[in-house]
Amino acid sequence: MVRRYLLDPQMNNYRLKRNQCFCSGVGKRWQDCDGFTDLSPCLFGVPVGISFPHFLHSPRRLAEIGGGLEPTFTEHQSYLLLEPNLGVPVYAKVAIQPVLGVSRIGSVLALSRLPTVRLPLMWINIVSKF
Repeated sequence: MVRRYLLDPQMNNYRLKRNQCFCSGVGKRWQDCDGFTDLSPCLFGVPVGISFPHFLHSPRRLAEIGGGLEPTFTEHQSYLLLEPNLGVPVYAKVAIQPVLGVSRIGSVLALSRLPTVRLPLMWINIVSKF
């Protein structure tokens, strides 16, 4: 018998007070980070973050950027299986999605009407059997 441990589905929920300290940066509000982990303070301000694939456990508005994103718990959740007596990992699955922040650039005509969105770049699924 093994035990299954999941990542906290609320870890990117910045409506919760306990998470709001992770949304840092000059002039940022928690609404600017809600639904993903903002990595821009660690990457010299480049608007990059990570989330669960297809914005699983994120506000629905993030997944509605253009269609095709349909988060499902069984397919997109990260977890770890441990043997309970020894605490030895048996199986691990990490599913992440890099996210790029895209916003309008007033000085470039083609980008002056662009909405501010979080654009998913790819879905990475790492599986390890021990």
